[in-house]
Amino acid sequence: MRRHSLFFTILTCIVMLFNYSQVVQAENSKHDNDEKAHISDVKKKIKNRKKKLDKVKKKESRVIVRLNRIEKQLLKENREYDRINNEIHKIRNEIKKTSIKINNLNKKREQRKAYLKKRLRALYKYYRRTGFIILLSSGSYDNFLKQEKFLGDIISEDFKLFNGFQEDLEKEKQY
Repeated sequence: MRRHSLFFTILTCIVMLFNYSQVVQAENSKHDNDEKAHISDVKKKIKNRKKKLDKVKKKESRVIVRLNRIEKQLLKENREYDRINNEIHKIRNEIKKTSIKINNLNKKREQRKAYLKKRLRALYKYYRRTGFIILLSSGSYDNFLKQEKFLGDIISEDFKLFNGFQEDLEKEKQY
């Protein structure tokens, strides 16, 4: 019986070992399955992250392209702004020059106007005495010719003065 019991004990041990190895295998299998599931989840997460990263990269490239277009447009607008500012500066300089010309013409016109007033007063006084009386009172033919020439020169200069005054008025109208 002892043999029998030893046999039975050994058999029990073998059965227990067999069962234990199956339990360990089952646990290892379960553990392997858990690890495989975990690895599968990690792979899915990596795949999803890659998709998201690809989407972000596409958006980034579109934004970069758009920023490049905007930057080019901004450069173009800045050049246009600088060109217009230069034009404005030139126009302001022209306005200053023209204003100076107008002021000079106004001063010149006022001077000629004042001089013309004096000349008109003198002519008025002269013609009140009549030009013939002055010429006839010359006394000699030689003095008569000199006075006639002198009066002709005065009239010619007055005519030039009057024409110059008219030209100044015309120039002023141009500005």
